[in-house]
Amino acid sequence: MPMLKILAVALGLTLGSLAVATLLTLLAWQIATRLHHPRWSWVLLLSGIGGAWLTSLGHSEFFKMAAVFGLVASGLLYFVSASAESDERPKEDLDRSITSRRSA
Repeated sequence: MPMLKILAVALGLTLGSLAVATLLTLLAWQIATRLHHPRWSWVLLLSGIGGAWLTSLGHSEFFKMAAVFGLVASGLLYFVSASAESDERPKEDLDRSITSRRSA
């Protein structure tokens, strides 16, 4: 029976910290897109994790695992935001390409 308790605690700790890291990543993405700078999302996530690490939260095992997942997510956010920004074309370039097609 103690083995099942250890397994349940470990599973809950891992899934819970993964859920928290996911929510923090989504929050950072939403804030950055509302500021019209999606490339800042990974910086916001890292600053949030760093700020919480400097407080007393850095001593719990739950926060340490969430921070590790958040660090991985910030790396992924960097690449996702870079590709999302390169996919967007400025509106003026799009208008120019449409008018040049019509005149040809």
